[in-house]
Amino acid sequence: MSFECRTACGMCCIIPSIAQPIPNMPNGKPAFQPCVNLDTRTLECKIWETVSYPNLCRRFKAAEDTCGESAQEAKEILSHLERETS
Repeated sequence: MSFECRTACGMCCIIPSIAQPIPNMPNGKPAFQPCVNLDTRTLECKIWETVSYPNLCRRFKAAEDTCGESAQEAKEILSHLERETS
């Protein structure tokens, strides 16, 4: 069964820390800070489907165990994972 990315969620672009450089964030991204490539109004990635879209982000696939059944549940799950792995 396929699990699709939820519209207007953006939790995977806000919660996790990213230790490697990504477009427009040469020092990576701190945890719990929105990626600068995330449109904070629509919660959509501004560089999605462009050559600039990082492989790190391409490899992340929406899944029930990380995204839950709502944006709030995704926030809770990803926050827990970030705290446990930091």
